[in-house]
Amino acid sequence: MIEKTHIYTEEEWRDEIASEILFWDNWLKTEGDRWNEEFKRRNDPNTKLQDIFLKYIDKTQAKNKILDVGAGPLTGINKKCYFAEIEICPTDPLADEYDKLLEKYNIKPVVRTLKCDGEKLTEKFKENTFDITNSSNVIDHSYDPVKCIEEMIKVTKNKHFIILQHSENEGERQNWYGLHKWNFFIEKNALWLQGRDLKKVNLTRKFKNISEMVQFTKEGEMITAVFFKI
Repeated sequence: MIEKTHIYTEEEWRDEIASEILFWDNWLKTEGDRWNEEFKRRNDPNTKLQDIFLKYIDKTQAKNKILDVGAGPLTGINKKCYFAEIEICPTDPLADEYDKLLEKYNIKPVVRTLKCDGEKLTEKFKENTFDITNSSNVIDHSYDPVKCIEEMIKVTKNKHFIILQHSENEGERQNWYGLHKWNFFIEKNALWLQGRDLKKVNLTRKFKNISEMVQFTKEGEMITAVFFKI
């Protein structure tokens, strides 16, 4: 059994979402603000799929399903793969609020985000559904990140991949403001999680009976960890 590690409840988490909605409101209003190229990329259906996904695409299949957990109003996964069909399924617990913002600014997403908490993926999807499950800079915004990762593994097909991409020690760098309640970091060749009031958790060890870490890199502040579902 995966032990509970959250330091605050779902209700307390929802009390903090105003800052997140405000961020995306401004981001959509200004077409990405200083991240204008990213805004354009997220709205382009013909931008080549990123290398991290191309590396783990199942080339034995004509079609791959990719789940993007905590995708925001516009998924950051690029849409075009030249050797396989891809179906991107973005989810976010704030999808309803994001739909209102998209309508407000007359933006039609290439793929619309579905409402679903990362901690409740198996309430919406069957286990062993996706070829790749991804989360980028999101699990450290959740109310129970270990549960999120557990759910991500469950909905991923056996012998397929779970990709976690997060900034190192984001909670601490943001002074634990808003939804920034968790730190991901590298220690002793493993991926760790720690909350402000939580003893650190070795995620590599935590999930060793159901997954194997096959990639573990750090570029600048960004940590990429890839798990292979056993």
